[in-house]
Amino acid sequence: MATQVTVQESLTTVTIDSSTSITVSEDVTNVELSAALITSPAGAISYDPYGSVSSTTVQAAIDELADDFYRGTETPGSGYEEGDLFYDTDDNLFRVYVENEWVTLLRAADTDDMQRLDGGNF
Repeated sequence: MATQVTVQESLTTVTIDSSTSITVSEDVTNVELSAALITSPAGAISYDPYGSVSSTTVQAAIDELADDFYRGTETPGSGYEEGDLFYDTDDNLFRVYVENEWVTLLRAADTDDMQRLDGGNF
């Protein structure tokens, strides 16, 4: 599906010379633009694997990224990989899955935790 936009400019020039005659001329410029809109589902759009994402379609890449981060009121069960993240919305805890358990990185309401969080220490 393509969207077409047409822009029309109309310019009228009036010239008066020393013999007091008047000349009116009109110059019209037409510009046409067209663009193809992506209407394919995300599963049909190719994606080049990058970093830790090994998927080859946009939908699969989104699913892969979503599977690494969880949010909810209860700690997720088993079947997770080292480095997966979880945010506990009840207790405001940000956790990472390390050595088969969820380890709290910080509590959002605790200003001391927020000040101590330093990526250089991991």
